[in-house]
Amino acid sequence: MYDNLTYQINGCLFKVYNQLRNFWQEKVYEKALKLELQSQGLQVETQKWFDVFYFDEQVGLYCLDVLVENTVIVELKAVPEVLPLHKAQLISYLKGYNKPVGILANFGGKLLYHQTFPNHLAQKTPLTNTFDFNKVQLAEKEDIKELLFIANRILITLGAGYLPQIYRRAFYYELKMS
Repeated sequence: MYDNLTYQINGCLFKVYNQLRNFWQEKVYEKALKLELQSQGLQVETQKWFDVFYFDEQVGLYCLDVLVENTVIVELKAVPEVLPLHKAQLISYLKGYNKPVGILANFGGKLLYHQTFPNHLAQKTPLTNTFDFNKVQLAEKEDIKELLFIANRILITLGAGYLPQIYRRAFYYELKMS
């Protein structure tokens, strides 16, 4: 659906990598990519902030690197190796910003790494409260009953896709309120 745009962005990533190689900090690649994307006539925003709220409590603050055409999130790295955490970070951004596709790009390795991630979370139906306490198979379930219901409420409210610290902060908020 966004193949032409992601193809164009990937071309810009390669142009930046071919010019700068893998010697610089992430900020340098961000500035160079912004210039390259704009030279292609694309709308570009950088360092865009987003708050994650759980009821009235801020439980997270995200800052994405590059947003292209208000559609594609480009998360940049300049590290020796891409880790699962970097992929999870992009998935969280897709969820939080409700954008259809993202690209994770790493300039720090021997070769340019780039991977496109569709936002599968946007296509799923919202979670519903179908938690059945009677089906829990734990000997100590009565001792943790309230915690199980809190965890379920957090998952229903926030949905899947955020990094663990977001859920941890929401859980802390729930415990403060009870």
